[in-house]
This record gives sequence, C-alpha cells and structure tokens, in this order.
Amino acid sequence: STKRRECRLGWMQENPALRIPREAEDNQEIRWLKDHEIDALRDACQASSWSRLWPFVCTCIATGGRRGEVINLRWSDVVLGDDRATATLARTKNGKPRQLHINGEAFDLIKAMHREDHADGVAWLRGNDAMLFPSPRNPRKAFYGFQQHWRKARELAGLWHPGDKDRHCK
Repeated sequence: STKRRECRLGWMQENPALRIPREAEDNQEIRWLKDHEIDALRDACQASSWSRLWPFVCTCIATGGRRGEVINLRWSDVVLGDDRATATLARTKNGKPRQLHINGEAFDLIKAMHREDHADGVAWLRGNDAMLFPSPRNPRKAFYGFQQHWRKARELAGLWHPGDKDRHCK
C-alpha cells in the first residue's frame, strides 16, 4: 500500500511489487467448533469484563456474519420478530447488501439487549442509530476494543494460544 500511494502521488512510475507473481491462497481451512468448544467459549465470554462479548460472538457464530459487520450493527438495522431477528447490512466487505437471520440463543440475547437498551433509555438518548455493541468511551461508535476481550476469551476456552495465527472462528 505504501508503494501504491507513492505511485498515486507521482513519486515513482510503477509499483515494483506488481511484477512479483501472486500465489493462489488456500481458503479451504475451515474448522467448525465442536459442541464442547462452544460451551467453553460461552463460559469464557460470559466471564469477560465486557458484558456484550457473548452476544457478539454468539451472533457471529449463529449468522456467519463477519466481525466487522456484526460489531457495526445498529438498532435501526435490526427488525425483531417473535422468534427471530433480521439484520440488514448495507455495507459489507464485498460491497453488496445482505441480511443476517438471527435465531436461537443469539436471538434471545439480542432481544434481552434490546429490552435493556430501551428500558434505561440508552437507545433513545443516542437516537435511532444506536449501536448494538457500542464503545464504552463513545456510545455513538462501535466497540473495536472487543479484540482484547475476544482474544482473552479464546485463550481461556483453550481455542487460541499466543503466537497462533489469528483465524476466523466459524
């Protein structure tokens, strides 16, 4: 990206890195969590000092949503039904809008969060665009500091060790 910026600014004619052939990436490494691993992860997340870690992780697992998509959810993106919720994502990694269908335990957690946020007026104070997973420092922004809580929970659950490559959890 530095070389790309230098080319864009006219500091160099071409990016020499573009001459290096790219090797195809093997995206076949998908590992599904076993039931006992999900139980351990749930316990570790619930022990976190960030109370919304398990609802966040559970929503990611239940929907297959990317971390960035889920952490940026706003209450205005979510429609709560009787037995499931639907979140409409306008901004996704590939630029195409899509929907996340939230059911089961994730739905129950989202519903409880909705009751909590609307009972104490937090969502009302922040307006219709209140975040589901707000930053403790600035409730109008998503909580990107979740990474430290997520890493600690995975370590506690035995699903990650220092030095391991940070992988998607599916």
